[in-house]
Amino acid sequence: MSEVRVVWRAGFDNAALNRLHAEAFDHGVGVHDWLGQVRAHSLGWVCAFDGDDLVGFVNVAWDGRYHAFIMDTSVAFGSKRQGIGRALIALAVPVGAVTMLDPGQNPQAGGEAFQLRPILFPSESLATITPFGQYNIGHEAATYLDGMHLENGTVLVDGAMGFPIILESNHPTQFITTPDRDFQEALLDPTSFGVKYLLVPEDVGYQSLDALNRAYPGIYQTGAGVGQLVKQFSAGGNNWRLYQVGQ
Repeated sequence: MSEVRVVWRAGFDNAALNRLHAEAFDHGVGVHDWLGQVRAHSLGWVCAFDGDDLVGFVNVAWDGRYHAFIMDTSVAFGSKRQGIGRALIALAVPVGAVTMLDPGQNPQAGGEAFQLRPILFPSESLATITPFGQYNIGHEAATYLDGMHLENGTVLVDGAMGFPIILESNHPTQFITTPDRDFQEALLDPTSFGVKYLLVPEDVGYQSLDALNRAYPGIYQTGAGVGQLVKQFSAGGNNWRLYQVGQ
């Protein structure tokens, strides 16, 4: 066995990968166009070559925006227990994450890969990197809102993104959040449900999935015609804005 090369987004022969996949997953050899599939739909893929022979493969599939995952991990039977599988993953995860963080390849600014920035870019201060920053914002925003002495159910926030704020608050009943039965109705008609304030994360990466960002495109930047900016909270690359609902 010669030295095995592990290569990101390498060209490969479909017939070779069909044989490798069949061997790894114990099924008949197919005629699938793997190269066409991964070029069209995958974030990337990693091939392992022993000389010119394809002996390992992993597919880094993704949804084109926020989420990526490993699948189709295959190692030739005669090359097992030599660390090839570990080498495939060791290259796929960090290079895949860096690819997701490249705005030229992913306009969603990283999606879930943003959480890996402290590992991928150790020169950056941990204090300025999510998820640490989101807890700093949680404390800052909760302290500010608690100091306003608001009535119950007057602040609308998506709990999936805003849970650090809710957890830090000494008055969590001031929030209407996603588990509440009337959350969806309050989201669509805040005034009728007594909502006075909207907590909105910056619509970058997975925070674009926030319920308020989806219901009111552009709300973080402009208020989307439903609110007036009261306060911005910023820490560690995380940015939130508090809007007062217009009457």
